[in-house]
Amino acid sequence: MNYTVRVNAENVAGRSTKCSDTNFHTFPISKAHCRSKPFIVVNDFCSGSEPPGNFSATALGQSTIVVNWTKPRSLYGQLAGYRVVYRVDGYNDSNSFVGVAAESTSVTIRGLSPRTTFNITVFVIAEDSTSGHVTEGLPAPYQLVTTAGPKRNIEA
Repeated sequence: MNYTVRVNAENVAGRSTKCSDTNFHTFPISKAHCRSKPFIVVNDFCSGSEPPGNFSATALGQSTIVVNWTKPRSLYGQLAGYRVVYRVDGYNDSNSFVGVAAESTSVTIRGLSPRTTFNITVFVIAEDSTSGHVTEGLPAPYQLVTTAGPKRNIEA
């Protein structure tokens, strides 16, 4: 389920300008990828973590893509893991994702359709140790990757 919230702060000094819209998404992630149970992730583009660096995605055969990145330079909280989102390019409603442990900086996505272009990006998930809030930072710039097609025998 998705929610969008707009927040302003107000005190005796006045009222703040509105931060960009904050999107809340609920999805489960295993304890191996984050210390908490299923949680609400906040896309906090005002104070969220930087995106992962050196992001790359490479097709490995007909149905596999390998995704690599480096840890972000700055985090909003403690690194709890990553969320790798992939979808068939041009189909915005078909997002799938893989949760990745904080110690890892790569993932292999298998079982994809041959000769298909995928839109892939990586988000950092960080957890504030004081409040327990979990935030999803800015995404790495997306990559378009096309899986190979089956080999064809061509006879002359």
